[in-house]
Amino acid sequence: MELWKKIVDDEGQEILDLILTLLVNFYYAELDIIDVCGRWIPRRSVLDEKLMLVEHAWDEMRHAQHFKNGVEALGLKWDELDKNKYYLPDQSTRFSKLLNSDDEIEVLVGLNLYSEGVLAMEELAQLHHNKPEYFPKFGEILTEEGRHLKFGITVARRRFKESEEARAKAQEYCDQFVHHLQQYLWEDINDAINLGIHLKYLDPDYRMKAVKRFENVMSAVNLSVNWPASGPLSEARLAAAHN
Repeated sequence: MELWKKIVDDEGQEILDLILTLLVNFYYAELDIIDVCGRWIPRRSVLDEKLMLVEHAWDEMRHAQHFKNGVEALGLKWDELDKNKYYLPDQSTRFSKLLNSDDEIEVLVGLNLYSEGVLAMEELAQLHHNKPEYFPKFGEILTEEGRHLKFGITVARRRFKESEEARAKAQEYCDQFVHHLQQYLWEDINDAINLGIHLKYLDPDYRMKAVKRFENVMSAVNLSVNWPASGPLSEARLAAAHN
C-alpha cells in the first residue's frame, strides 16, 4: 500500500493534508531564498561573504529537492499535486518583500536571522524530533539552516561594527519582526499550529519556543527585543513566566 493511503487509513486525511502543507510550503520557501541569494551574490564585495551566498543557494536547491522527494515518497506525483490547496498566503507575502528589497540590512535580518534562524529552524527542529518517520531529512536540513543563520550573524556583526546607522536600521527591522511574529503565530497560521499541536507534530509550547529562539537570535547580534505590552504574545509570555 502506498504510504499516503496508509496515513489516511491509520491517521486520517487531516494528517496527510498537514504533511503536504509542510512539504509544499518549505519547497516554495527554498525557491524564493535561492532567488534572494542570487540577487545579492554580485553585490557582495567581501569574497568570503560572496561564497557564503553561493553555498547558501546551493544548500537551498538541495533542500527544495528533499521536500519534493518527500511528497514523492508518500506515493504521490509532485507534478499532479494541487499545490495551491496547501500553499499558505503568508509565504509569498513575506518573501516577495525580501526578493524586491535593495536594503542589505533588511535581507540579513529578515532572511538569515528571522525567516531561517527563527521560523524555519524552530519548525524543522520540532518536526524532526516529533515525526522523524515522515520527515527523515529534516535533521540534516536543520544543521544547514543553522549554518545560514551563522552566515547572517557574521555579516551583520561586520556591518554593525562598521556603521552605527546599519545597526540602528537593523533594530528597526527587529522591532517590525516582533509584530510580525505575533501576527504570524497567533493569527496567520494559528489554525495550522493548533492542528499540529493537537496531532503531536508540534510541542504544546511551540509558539513560546519560537519566541525564545527569536530573542536568542536577535541578542546574538546585540539587537534589543522590545516585546509588545499587550496582545496574545504578551499574554503568552506572562503565562509562561508564571508556570
